[in-house]
Amino acid sequence: HPQLGFVASEYQAGRVALIEGVGVPDPDLSHFVSMASWWTGKPDSSDGTGWLGRYLDGTVGYSAPLAGIAIGPGPSRALLGNSSYAVAIRDETCLNPDLPRWIDSRDELMGMWAGFAPGGAEGESDPVRQAIGTAVEAREQLAIALDGTSSERTRRPTIENEMLLAARLINSGVSPTVIYIHGFGDFDTHLGQLDRHGDLMTQLDAALEGFWRELGPNADRAIVLTASEFGRRPRENGSGTDHGTAAAHVLIGPAVNGGRFGETPSLTNLDSAGN
Repeated sequence: HPQLGFVASEYQAGRVALIEGVGVPDPDLSHFVSMASWWTGKPDSSDGTGWLGRYLDGTVGYSAPLAGIAIGPGPSRALLGNSSYAVAIRDETCLNPDLPRWIDSRDELMGMWAGFAPGGAEGESDPVRQAIGTAVEAREQLAIALDGTSSERTRRPTIENEMLLAARLINSGVSPTVIYIHGFGDFDTHLGQLDRHGDLMTQLDAALEGFWRELGPNADRAIVLTASEFGRRPRENGSGTDHGTAAAHVLIGPAVNGGRFGETPSLTNLDSAGN
C-alpha cells in the first residue's frame, strides 16, 4: 500500500514476512465467533483459554506477573491462561488511577490492598490473597518501569502511542514476554473503504516506525505480528466491502525470515458467497 512506506523499506531490508491467505476452515464471518477463533487459536472449541495464555502457561506460569500485558480498551481473551497472569492497561495513566476521596495517598491505597495478601485463613482464600498481592506487585513494577514517560500526548489512546508504550515496556526492567495491542481503528470498511483504509495504513505505518525507533538497541528483542478476525470480500458493496475469509498478515522484526509466504488468494475463483 502506498501509505506503508516504513513497512516497505523494512521489507526491502529483509525484516518483513508477508503471510498471505491466512484464515480458518469453514469460517463463521460474525465478529464475535471470528474473534473467538483468533483469541483461542481453536476454532469451534469450548476451551476458553487463549493461544498466548497457553504459551505463557507453558513458559513462565505464575512466576512472572508482567509476562503478558494487554494494551487497549480492556483485557484480551488471547492472553487468558490456566496458570499464568495477564495485566490489562489502557495507557500509562491507568497505573495511577484517581483515588477515592477518603484515601490520602496512592501508597496508602496500595498498602491497604497489600495487607490482604500475606495473612488470613488458609484454604479457598489462598488464590485470592495471592492474586491481590501479585496485582499490587505488578502495579508497583509498572509504575517504576514507566516513571517519567507520561505526557499529554501519550495519554491519547492512538495506535502510535500504544506502540510507543509497548516499546517502553520492552526497554524497561519489566521486559514482558508478550504484549497484545488491540482496539486499534475500525477496519470493518463496509463504507468509505478507499479513504478509511488509507488513513488506517498511514497510522499503522507511523506506529510501527515509532515503535522500532523507540526500541533502539533492543530492536532485536521484538517481533510484531498483525491480526484481524477476518478479511474482506473482493467485490464492492456500495463504497466498501463485506466480511471475507482469507487475509494477509505481517511479521516484522530483525529476527524474521523476510519474504512472501503462503498463497495469494484468487480474486476470480470465488465461492458462491463471493469469498
